[in-house]
Amino acid sequence: MRSMVYGVLGIIIGIGLFVGGAASSGDDDVKCGGRTMSPGDTCTTIRGGDSTERGYDEQKSKDGREGVIMMIVGPLVAVGGAVLLAGRRRRARAAYRTYGGPAPHPHAAHGHPGPHPPGQPGYPAAQPGYPSVPPAAHPAFPPPGGYPPQPPPGAYPPYHG
Repeated sequence: MRSMVYGVLGIIIGIGLFVGGAASSGDDDVKCGGRTMSPGDTCTTIRGGDSTERGYDEQKSKDGREGVIMMIVGPLVAVGGAVLLAGRRRRARAAYRTYGGPAPHPHAAHGHPGPHPPGQPGYPAAQPGYPSVPPAAHPAFPPPGGYPPQPPPGAYPPYHG
């Protein structure tokens, strides 16, 4: 859910950056703190206790660079958001295939049966999202009789010679 929100926000912010950069690069006005500058004006910026002064031409160049940077960074952020959404979609599709979808398991091509062995006689068919293996035969549960597996009554124990 979180990756979906970040993906949508990334796309929206990326588009906003691109549009803002395109709008500012087409603007012939030179701005200093929201005010329009004229040739001969000086723009003084104070940041972190340090002040920077730029003339009209320097500020015009800075504004142009910022517009180009926004037009480059914006699509990158939007593509990143789209990748997040696509990854979320791919994970959901893989989960559907693994837990009840019609697609074969990806390891079936390498001789592996898939995430669960086929159902056993005497047990109902698997429902979507549930394994077809009874709990006693599942590797996460101990075998009947505990560990080590005990021979059935009346049988000889295994020979360890």
